[in-house]
Amino acid sequence: MGLEDDTVDPAGVTLINPTVGETGIPFGASTLGPENGFSVRRNQVAEIRLPVRLEPGRHRVELALGLGGVATTTITGELKLK
Repeated sequence: MGLEDDTVDPAGVTLINPTVGETGIPFGASTLGPENGFSVRRNQVAEIRLPVRLEPGRHRVELALGLGGVATTTITGELKLK
């Protein structure tokens, strides 16, 4: 994961699936790997909590998502915070 062209340390990133029926337990991104993953099903939402506070304004974000160590998709975008 990257923020403003800087790599974000996965040790400080937390993933949560707050969808009804899921555990909603925070999951450390640094524990992810081919044999240990985090799942989000169709029509569910995942929250990504960063180790830094983002100030209002525009922020460039890059997120790499892997599927069981086989395929990786990278998503880049811009967040606009008020």
